[in-house]
Amino acid sequence: LKCAAGYYNGDTGGTSCLGCKAGTGAGEGSSACQDCGPGSMSSTDTAHECGLCPVGQFSDGAANTGCKLCGAGSYADEEGPPVCKLCNPGSYTNATGTETCDLCPPGSYSDTEGAT
Repeated sequence: LKCAAGYYNGDTGGTSCLGCKAGTGAGEGSSACQDCGPGSMSSTDTAHECGLCPVGQFSDGAANTGCKLCGAGSYADEEGPPVCKLCNPGSYTNATGTETCDLCPPGSYSDTEGAT
């Protein structure tokens, strides 16, 4: 039995399709659901595929049902990161979920990574 995307047939010769749970996905004809790996997620049951976390967010585990915001002092400038990058020396961010860090104002400087 060939199952639709988001469903799987775990038994050889099986006659029914089972839905994938949130945090996993399956393409058409799959025999198993695949965990959403680092940098990806699916928040609903019967997902066709895992989606990438948006900029400013990350996921670092397996079977992710959502993404987390990057913390203050860090950022994610592209989709699908498994971790956020720390702001470079000379820059900072005190906001969460950002895709960039701001340069320190004139007359000030931070020589540490991840400055807030």
